[in-house]
Amino acid sequence: MKIDIFKAMAGALILLAVSTNPLLWAQGDKPQQRAVQATKDDLASLTTAMKIESLRKTNFALRNKNQGLKQKAKEYQKAEEEKTNLEKERKTLKEAVDRLSAYNAELKTKQARLDNYNSQLEAKAKELYIKIQALEQAKKDYMSLSSASEALNKERVTLKKQNEQLKNERAALYQELGVVYAQARLFDMAIDAYTKSLNINPNNAQAHYDIGILYKHSKDNSKNACII
Repeated sequence: MKIDIFKAMAGALILLAVSTNPLLWAQGDKPQQRAVQATKDDLASLTTAMKIESLRKTNFALRNKNQGLKQKAKEYQKAEEEKTNLEKERKTLKEAVDRLSAYNAELKTKQARLDNYNSQLEAKAKELYIKIQALEQAKKDYMSLSSASEALNKERVTLKKQNEQLKNERAALYQELGVVYAQARLFDMAIDAYTKSLNINPNNAQAHYDIGILYKHSKDNSKNACII
């Protein structure tokens, strides 16, 4: 209901003037009294309308405020959800950090073991290197000894050949000496020379033959000649 505020205010002033004039009420002016009553009704309607308008505005403000509170409630709920999610993420990250810390500690332990094992390997490698060097030196020494032994063997063979040659030469010299003694008719000395020649070289067939002839013809000792 739309109310003319200015008209209502004018009526209110008239009503105030009339209501404060006892003469008008005493004379019983009906039209005037009806006007006053109408003004009272208008004022009552105006008051009611103003109250309704005030309530409407208040209701509108409350609805706006309620909408704002609902919005804030949604924002608060969203913030709480984000907070809960953040707590979950923080918990998950903490668990991950704890697992990484445990894994890191395990890696450190394994690294320490690996370093110790590497140290042992290095020590064994050094020891093995020393042994290899010793073996290489021993191999060189062995090769040197082998070369020296081979040289000694060759020299021994050469000396053996030279010794055989000297023996044969000595045997030949004693044989020739026996021939010389036999020609000089020094038979005992000839037999002794032939015997020395045969002692040096028992395989000297010529010396065997010569001493046999010597025993047979010069001493008539055919028995010794056959034995020799």
